[in-house]
Amino acid sequence: MSRQFEYIKMKNYTTIILILLSVTLFNCSNDLSRSEARKQILENIPKNLQIFQLQFGRGYTTGRIQDVYRSSLDNGIPEGSGEILNKTIDLFLTKNPIVESEWNPLLAPYVGIDRTGFRYVIPLAEANDIEILGISGSSNDTYREVEFNIIYKWNYLATNLGFDYDLKLKSRLNFKKYDDGWRVN
Repeated sequence: MSRQFEYIKMKNYTTIILILLSVTLFNCSNDLSRSEARKQILENIPKNLQIFQLQFGRGYTTGRIQDVYRSSLDNGIPEGSGEILNKTIDLFLTKNPIVESEWNPLLAPYVGIDRTGFRYVIPLAEANDIEILGISGSSNDTYREVEFNIIYKWNYLATNLGFDYDLKLKSRLNFKKYDDGWRVN
C-alpha cells in the first residue's frame, strides 16, 4: 500500500509540475515583444507625434507673429541643441519672416495656419523611425506601457535654418491584450 501511495503521490507532483510549466510557457509566449510593439507603433503613430513643428501665435489683423507655443518643443530635445531652436524662435519673433522679409519665399511652402486661424504652424521634421526603450507591466496583466523614442528627419526648411542634430523625442503608448493579440490602446 505504501508503494502504491508513493506512486500516486509522485504522479500528482508530476502532473502539477507539467501544469505549472505549460501555464508559464503559455504566458511567456503571449507577451508583447519589442518587435511587435515597434511594428504596431509605426502603423499607429499618433498624428500629434508624426510631425515636429513650431507653432506661433499670430495677430488677428496684422498676421504678425506674437508668441511661440513651446509645449511641444520641450519634450526631450537633446542637450545643447536647444540653442539652434532658440535662435530660430528669436528670428521668427524679431524679424517676422512669415509676413515680410527675404525669408518668405523659403518659408511659404511650409507655413500653414491651424484650424483656429490664430496660429502659424511650421513643420520642421517628420517621424522617420522609432526605437523601443522599454516595456512595463506585470506578466499576468493584460496591459503594457511601451516607452520609445521617435526618430525624426529634418525637412529642407529645417536644414536651411541650421537644424543638424539628431532629433529623438521620448513618448509612451499603452497596449491592451485581446484574444487575437496585442493592440495599441
